[in-house]
Amino acid sequence: MDDVNSTLELLDNLYDKYLQVSDEIKVDLLKTLLSNCILKGGKLSWTYKKPFSYIAETTDFKKIYPGCDSNA
Repeated sequence: MDDVNSTLELLDNLYDKYLQVSDEIKVDLLKTLLSNCILKGGKLSWTYKKPFSYIAETTDFKKIYPGCDSNA
């Protein structure tokens, strides 16, 4: 349960926090959240690491962040 709470706390206002931190912390955060990042034809694609992949697959996440891609 502690892992779930830690994950949800990390995701709370994540984008706002992301904008406020240094580039080094941004890199670490992206390494924690994502894998298989590919830039092809000017489009960025990625796979979320677990447990973030489970959250990204939920209906609520898709409603809040429709069409999450490199232009989100």
